[in-house]
Amino acid sequence: MRPVSRARRSEGTDHGSDQQGQGRHDEHEAQHAIERGRKVFVAKFIEANTTSLVTGPMTGLNDQIEAVEALGWHLDQFAVGEGQALTGERVAVICLFRRS
Repeated sequence: MRPVSRARRSEGTDHGSDQQGQGRHDEHEAQHAIERGRKVFVAKFIEANTTSLVTGPMTGLNDQIEAVEALGWHLDQFAVGEGQALTGERVAVICLFRRS
């Protein structure tokens, strides 16, 4: 995994991956971190991708980041890694969120 500069967003392709359940879990964990008085929250989001040669929006990732930011967190930095799974290619995005 290589670090990506502050708040620079990368593009990829979302092929209809159903991440609503995971998004709700991340949102719950982000809220729990607020209740514990945390100033930093780190989340791993995994996006399905059939090929890295295709570019386009990663709507599942968009939804997950927006859900966490809606709680008052701000995406500060992120890192991206790609890998193969039996069900296809996956992109993992590690996001570091901060609160004032």
